[in-house]
Amino acid sequence: MEFTRVIEKGDNAGLVYVRDSEKKDAHGTPKVTFTAIKFVNESGWKVDATMNCDKPMYRPDGCKTQFYLSDLRPACVMDGKVKPAPALVQKPYSTALLDVFSYGYQAQVMVNGIPQKPVTASWSGVVIGGLCKDENKISIKMTKVDTAKQSVPKIRIRQLLNDRTTREVLKFAPQKNIEGVHTFTVSVR
Repeated sequence: MEFTRVIEKGDNAGLVYVRDSEKKDAHGTPKVTFTAIKFVNESGWKVDATMNCDKPMYRPDGCKTQFYLSDLRPACVMDGKVKPAPALVQKPYSTALLDVFSYGYQAQVMVNGIPQKPVTASWSGVVIGGLCKDENKISIKMTKVDTAKQSVPKIRIRQLLNDRTTREVLKFAPQKNIEGVHTFTVSVR
């Protein structure tokens, strides 16, 4: 990659790089792609967002190319502002694992007010924020999506125990009334 320019505005700065995509258009003109890195000045310069330009750009003379600020996605736009950092999550009482199988539905799981990754197929991972001791509020929002493959969704949350085994604390596998918001309270000891 080759550095092409710096973009600055207020507490934002961006670096733009160009790379030959090793492709040519119908006229044989080489194509390039761009990468942008956005920095914010928040008690020192920190990376805030990165992006690769979706579409290759044409080099009119085979050497030079043009990058337009309008090509930046919203998270990389130089607006001169520093977004506040997200609130810190309290140290969890227990780590938990989330397993989602939801072909034909989008599942948005929320554990103790913290949204997890929305899933439209299958996914397994760690519950962001973990589980609290005693009472945990869990909500699951199911939305039907158009897809050729559809099945009954299954969602479960497993508490990770000290001996590295797991204990199931929630299993959601509705046969009817799948769409909508479903709320649960589960206890963890």
